[in-house]
Amino acid sequence: MAAGAQVAQGLAHAKPAILCRASCGAGDPDNPPAMHAPRRSFTLQQAVADSGPLARLSALVRESAERLAAVQPLIPPPMRAAIRPGPIDENGWCLLVDNSAAAAKLRHLAPLLQQALRNRGWDVVAIRVKIQKRL
Repeated sequence: MAAGAQVAQGLAHAKPAILCRASCGAGDPDNPPAMHAPRRSFTLQQAVADSGPLARLSALVRESAERLAAVQPLIPPPMRAAIRPGPIDENGWCLLVDNSAAAAKLRHLAPLLQQALRNRGWDVVAIRVKIQKRL
């Protein structure tokens, strides 16, 4: 290998180190390298549990799914695939449906669903039905 090729190969290997030193401040006496805490890896569930707002949101999503599972036997089987659990807020619980026919039938069933949820210990102020087509 020619001497020029060896020098070029050496520079090619040196570039990442130079870039690293430049980016972290090494070699600059006025800007010492920052001390970085070792990175820890988290699962999504751990990150959500460690964040108050995300933990609350996760609990509401889980509760909404549990409510739908509790009233599923009261919903006609052909309609079940068109219904998804929606948000829970101070105004009640929302069910998301794929079409207006399912929404109309679900609105008729709402008092029955509400009573079933109360019998299971959930205080449901109202059940709202919104049409939201799947993407």
